[in-house]
Amino acid sequence: MDCPYTDTLSTVISNLRDEKAAIGQKVILTFLGQMIDALTYLHKQHIIHRNLKPSNILVKRLNFRICDFGTAALSSDRMKIKVKAKEAFLYQLLSLKKTDNALDIIVSQKLHSVLGMMLEADLEYRANVWDLMKEPLVKRCLVLCGSPLHVMATLPSGVSGPPFHKDFSKVLDFMQTYKDVESVQLQILSYLTSEKKKVMGHQDDVVKLTCTTMRAHKDCVAVQLKALQVLHMCAVAGEETGAQKQSVHERETISSVLAAVDAHTTSSELLTEAFILLFLLSENIGAVRWFLELNGVAQAYKALKGFPKHRVIASHACRLIWRSLEAHELPAGVCLFGCVEAVCEIADAHPQDGVVMEDVCSALLGLSCHASFESKDVEDSTLVLLRALKGHSCRPTLVQRAFTALANLTHMSKVACLRLLVAPGGGSGVIVMREARQKYPSNHKLSLSMVKVLAAMAKHDELLEELISVNAQEDLKQSEADCISDEKMKMLLQDILSRLAEVKKTSSSSQHCTANG
Repeated sequence: MDCPYTDTLSTVISNLRDEKAAIGQKVILTFLGQMIDALTYLHKQHIIHRNLKPSNILVKRLNFRICDFGTAALSSDRMKIKVKAKEAFLYQLLSLKKTDNALDIIVSQKLHSVLGMMLEADLEYRANVWDLMKEPLVKRCLVLCGSPLHVMATLPSGVSGPPFHKDFSKVLDFMQTYKDVESVQLQILSYLTSEKKKVMGHQDDVVKLTCTTMRAHKDCVAVQLKALQVLHMCAVAGEETGAQKQSVHERETISSVLAAVDAHTTSSELLTEAFILLFLLSENIGAVRWFLELNGVAQAYKALKGFPKHRVIASHACRLIWRSLEAHELPAGVCLFGCVEAVCEIADAHPQDGVVMEDVCSALLGLSCHASFESKDVEDSTLVLLRALKGHSCRPTLVQRAFTALANLTHMSKVACLRLLVAPGGGSGVIVMREARQKYPSNHKLSLSMVKVLAAMAKHDELLEELISVNAQEDLKQSEADCISDEKMKMLLQDILSRLAEVKKTSSSSQHCTANG
């Protein structure tokens, strides 16, 4: 049979390199769609090509065809598929250049992600054509090249719909069998949200099937939203029954929720549901660990940047940052860059909202336990905390967390100590803290945080006279009773008082000499 294709992809690439010309985006997307379409057909026939490369792909305009099936094998022929193609000599494999960042030159994040799935070194986790067809970019490519694979899955002839009239386990079986049919999943997820008692009797199965649905339809907002509602119902029911270990707290669940957040960053409705759920799940230590390891803080940060004026998203994202960071070790590789700025922007958007400002103070407390702050971050955070104390000192939790965060910041950086000298709107930050503290005279933790802040400031000789000018000695003396049981704090307090007294004495002597002169 005559073949109208005269060029191979290898030749085309070589010619374009010589001309220093780029391959257009449409060509790349069409190529990807046609290749996945072709490989899907082959794999359905149980055929494995085994030697797919540019020289075995024929090209004619925007049409690509796989050729040279000389080394192809049936997938059932286990002996043959273990033998490599003759071109793949061992020395060639050993001479391959090793690099960790070859994909980084790809600008498109979606294409970068798809290629990363295809080139995964571990065969167990490498994507096959069925996995790839679930990716939004691949679906777009299949539509572009006119592949029938992009058509939405439907129920086979003779199957009318979910068997809601039968036993609940039959509904779950139907959900598993037709997991790729979007309309079926929406029907069943809606049904599950109205059948709390039945769901509780099969909670682990429901959670696992819901996560499977989320992975299979991650580009469908409606499916993701319904799935989040089902997971929320399971989480609430678990709290009510007091169950400590549930599948809703496991890695698969947290990963599915974060994937939904990442795929739908512009859907405020979905983000609201997701962050309310994640905060509820964060009461479980295991769930917090998975949230951190999967870099959930980065997703919270993105949501804050995307919806700074959305009260519920802002509030729950800040709470998540606080709860996940305050009392937990940060896994290696987790980056907090930009989080402080995003949290401070929330304070700018909601200065009069006591609830949100309390959550902002909580988030800054969590970040101050781990993050390496830039000088600007330190200054901005200190100002936000002082503003919160000045405007919302009637909220005891806000005051407590703001004091602790200020203690962390002043020990972290001299910038915070300097920023405390002048409060927002004028006056001293020390006075702002004093006035807030006076509303809670029996709160020993506030006294200890106050001492830590003053101790950090007193380390800098040039600030001692400033502390004297705002009568910081009285704040320290009022804290003496709270430091009796803590010998280290007691000694620290006495040392600061002695230094301030010495500076005051020296200053008085200088003034006296000047007056006599």
